[in-house]
Amino acid sequence: MICAAKRADGYSFGSPLVDKSAILTFLRSHNPTGYGEGYVEDFVSGASTGIPDNAYEIGDLFWRDRDIYNFERHDLVLRPDFLASVREQLAG
Repeated sequence: MICAAKRADGYSFGSPLVDKSAILTFLRSHNPTGYGEGYVEDFVSGASTGIPDNAYEIGDLFWRDRDIYNFERHDLVLRPDFLASVREQLAG
């Protein structure tokens, strides 16, 4: 399973990716495969957003609403293998 981001070493934030919009569209275009009991945490402020933290799984890819939220708002650095797989799917 290829996770979008890993918390083990702490999350990092970077510069916006050139294809950020396409990646966000891909991540949002799928229905959840699991429904979270908790809410998305804003990784910068530490505040709860009130957005349910659902999970998504497409093939080997796995991500959560917290990944989408923090990628969109704070340019959360997604794992290179996750990005490569998303870009491969986007290329068709």
